Amino acid sequence: MHRAAAHCFAIGLLALSLPALAQKVPGCVVDRKPLTKGASEVQVNRKRTALCSAKCATAFRKAPEKYLEKVSDCPVLHNPVAKISADGRLVLNNQLYYFCCAGCKDGFLQSPQHLKKLEDVVTQEVFPAGESSPRAEHEGQYYLFATAATKATFEKSPEKYVVLYGKP
Repeated sequence: MHRAAAHCFAIGLLALSLPALAQKVPGCVVDRKPLTKGASEVQVNRKRTALCSAKCATAFRKAPEKYLEKVSDCPVLHNPVAKISADGRLVLNNQLYYFCCAGCKDGFLQSPQHLKKLEDVVTQEVFPAGESSPRAEHEGQYYLFATAATKATFEKSPEKYVVLYGKP
């Protein structure tokens, strides 16, 4: 192979491997350690966020915004979320959502097309959320249910099903 061609070929191989080198190894969002067998996750704007231990999960629940550097785009308008704050947070079925503006946050629960499918916190059944989905609010967090029966079960003892965020 000609010397210049070999040089170009080597640079091309290096360029192809750079994206692989740049990818981050998944780790805990709280302490940045690699994930182990006991790891858990939370959904933030419909994306998985990893937590390596119960200690990290507790810390994250108390102040999620402290650990989130960036979240995926607004689930309504798909614009970037400029500021991750407790004021911009909405918890729905134990999942965290952040928005590009107050209007998106306010309209999110009213617009079933943005909710798509949710997991019922009582049965873990995935269901299509809609305007007619039974709803409940608990300590400022919102819950939609697959059926009125699962809502009734939830309301009898919500502490069994709720993951509270932003509470000390």
